[in-house]
Amino acid sequence: MYRQSGGMCSLGEVSAYLLDGGMLTSLQRDLVSDAVNELLNVPYPRSAGQRAPYTHHDVAAAAGYGPSELDGDHVDRRLRRPTSREVPVHGREPARLEDLRASNLLDPAVSRSMSLQRLPTMARTYFGTMGSALTLIDADKQRTPVADGVPTADVPRDLSFCNAAIAFDTTMVVPDTRLDDRFRTNPYVVGAPRIRFYAGHPINGPGGHRIGVLCLLYDTPHTFSSSDRRKLRTLAALVQLEMVPPRTT
Repeated sequence: MYRQSGGMCSLGEVSAYLLDGGMLTSLQRDLVSDAVNELLNVPYPRSAGQRAPYTHHDVAAAAGYGPSELDGDHVDRRLRRPTSREVPVHGREPARLEDLRASNLLDPAVSRSMSLQRLPTMARTYFGTMGSALTLIDADKQRTPVADGVPTADVPRDLSFCNAAIAFDTTMVVPDTRLDDRFRTNPYVVGAPRIRFYAGHPINGPGGHRIGVLCLLYDTPHTFSSSDRRKLRTLAALVQLEMVPPRTT
């Protein structure tokens, strides 16, 4: 399970980390925690019992834990049931754009870093999609600094699926774009690349504003389970680790 999520460490390194507190990078620690928590998974609501803590509250929240469970002293609390509600971004646009720039993800030297470059590939491989991308919603366009299987060219914001996704505080899923009034006439649906399925989870900037999306694209209709949503949320939270260093206190 750890390997399937993109884990790069050897069995010995992981064992040393779990048994003796050996050193792993933040990304690898979170992938190990996610694998352990998947193995301990029980239906909602979860009963009390030890869960592997994550390195940062963003990752813990993406996996379904409350922020206070980050420190490992409260990892036995029940997980929240994920919900999807629309939270308008209108009126917050200046602060959102400022947060986008503060993230440094518009800087190619940052957005093309090894860790970020690997995440869309991990997502595409895990889900078996046509493509996956990290997108950033700028003032008038969608920028795609990192992608696997889809173009990285800028897209007008009013045609962007991800622009719609940042209106939600959790994963937006469109099982069949031809049946969704928002997208059925979109040129990227009726023409190349003929998107028929979309799933995207928002990325928050350092100030907490939704600045972009980690998304998945299929060229056929598709279903997306609660387990799939949880995995995409965790991968999206790992993007945020590149912007917000884990707390050391």
